[in-house]
Amino acid sequence: MKELLIVFHSMTGGTRQMAEAAARGAAAEPEVRVRLLRASAAGAQDVLQGVAHAHATLAAGFTTVRDVGAYRAFTDVALRDAINAGIVAGPRMFVAGAYITVSRGGGECG
Repeated sequence: MKELLIVFHSMTGGTRQMAEAAARGAAAEPEVRVRLLRASAAGAQDVLQGVAHAHATLAAGFTTVRDVGAYRAFTDVALRDAINAGIVAGPRMFVAGAYITVSRGGGECG
């Protein structure tokens, strides 16, 4: 069973709708379990899960991935740095840090 964690932040509902649509599409695949989680509800367990997913991504043959942003905590940057330092096994990561978004877009905070 493969697991997909979709973490989102939505102020106006648009990003939530996109996350829900992505979850529906992924859940239609056999052997895929999907978790949809608001960024404000993400905790340490979810960060640790990212380590396991990085290892699984590398084991699946993906050597480079792109992350378009994390909500406030910069967990994508921390994971990238841990991979680069050899602390965690994972693919090369190109990360945004904060969300890439347009003004008043789904990733804008405040």
